[in-house]
Amino acid sequence: MKKPALRPYQQDCLDAINDYGPGKGLIQMAAGAGKSLVFARLPGRPLLVMAHRQELVVQAAGHFGPDTAIEQAERRAPAGAEVVSSSVQTLARRKEKWDPDRFDTVVVDEAHHSAARTYRDILSYFTPRQRLGFTATPNRGDAVSLEDVYDDIIFEYDLFRAIEEGFLSPLRAVRVTIDCDLSKIRTRAGDFALGDLDAAVNIESANKAVAEAVAKHGEPPILVFGCTIEHAKALAAACSKHFGSCDWVSGVSKHRGQALSLFRAGHTDVLCNVALYTEGVDIPNIRTVVIARPTKSQPLYSQMIGRGTRLAPGKDHCIIIDCVDSTHYNDLATACSLAGIDPSEMENPERLEQEPLNVQAWLPAVVGGDSDHPGAWVKNYTTVNLWAKRRNLDLRDIHFFKHPDGRLSVNIATDKWLRISPADLRGRVMVTTPKIERGPFTQQEAIDFAHDLLHKHCADSKPLFSRKSFARWGKQEPTSKQLAQIARMTSKACSPKTKGEASLILNRLFAYYHSHSGRRQMSHIAGPPPPGGVS
Repeated sequence: MKKPALRPYQQDCLDAINDYGPGKGLIQMAAGAGKSLVFARLPGRPLLVMAHRQELVVQAAGHFGPDTAIEQAERRAPAGAEVVSSSVQTLARRKEKWDPDRFDTVVVDEAHHSAARTYRDILSYFTPRQRLGFTATPNRGDAVSLEDVYDDIIFEYDLFRAIEEGFLSPLRAVRVTIDCDLSKIRTRAGDFALGDLDAAVNIESANKAVAEAVAKHGEPPILVFGCTIEHAKALAAACSKHFGSCDWVSGVSKHRGQALSLFRAGHTDVLCNVALYTEGVDIPNIRTVVIARPTKSQPLYSQMIGRGTRLAPGKDHCIIIDCVDSTHYNDLATACSLAGIDPSEMENPERLEQEPLNVQAWLPAVVGGDSDHPGAWVKNYTTVNLWAKRRNLDLRDIHFFKHPDGRLSVNIATDKWLRISPADLRGRVMVTTPKIERGPFTQQEAIDFAHDLLHKHCADSKPLFSRKSFARWGKQEPTSKQLAQIARMTSKACSPKTKGEASLILNRLFAYYHSHSGRRQMSHIAGPPPPGGVS
């Protein structure tokens, strides 16, 4: 069987793996970017591919050809098979049929699950030359780190780069408000408790609002994500009033294979599913993805919208419909969070609900414009506090400023500053000052290290970097020196009401100054942001 030609980034990924040699490496590749084609070109044999769902096991095996053996349920691979594709559930029970050193290479599909106990038991049993984890979403929703499972990040190719280079479908996003309140729902394993979530969103008015939004903005074939089987049934019924053919499926549906075939062939307009097509399944012709199952998990959200990113003949975009609650609960994963912005900090958030907006062109620009403006900067003290609480981080009384790209900074003077970088794929960060760069650290380790540095080298400036001190002096009126400094550094109209607000504005301006080699004037904030926004 002739294998399809690799795209340039797939070849780059394969080259990076070959250069890496023995070890435990993690690869991030955007959903829909064709990681299975890279699996099939890996030279190491014998090779084991681990996946956690039937569809993924069969799909992975299909890329290797007819000689691939499947180990799943009643299907058993010969002990001497050179390539084995197995479900994690089956492998957990049968791993001992192979010697620990049987495989040269072990590949973990959807590797963000690797920190789970079942995966760890399997991975600790086998001793391959290479352990390779592939994922589009390297961060687990429950904040469990992958750093103990993988030693290095070998290769990264993210969603926006894939879209920019024409290998994935452009995305357009729109937000619809449904009549429910998510702020009181309990959290389990980093996300909403499904029973509570279903009780909140599976109501007639909410389902009607979803169906009407789908009818207004959606383009078939349309994939809808629901919370539970009953919710999926209700959504399918509501959508059937607007579309000719609607169906629902779950992991227990006996007709799920037939339903998927009809949907792929374009015979079903709307397919509502329950946690069935969140990962790995290729349905390139999807033109609309509806997130009617709100989530706090960015990895889960990325996986769901990833069902719509594949290219297909005649498809020039995919529409994402985010369903948000009436309180606009700001911990939801949405297209905005995908681009790293908070809608509550935007100057014109109503644009999100008017029509589908070009995510890759509009939202990244917002990072440098709508969410990067003085009105957002003065809220930063509260923003950082909420961010830390959601991640169970102790800020150690450090008055950090959080930037649109995820950086944290402390700015005392032009030659006295400290930054913590955005987290990498394993959740690790670097700490940088004008004189040193240290790391990688976990986020808490970085905060602790920053605390020690500041108290050792900048103790006389503690009122400037202490959150408690800021809370006290920040209520005073802004000084004339602060106002003059702001006027020199930006042409954007800034009217801080307090000394604290002026300090937060200056924090952002000094960070820009440090990132642009001393360019003092942040003038472009007065108008449209430049490509890529401000740093």
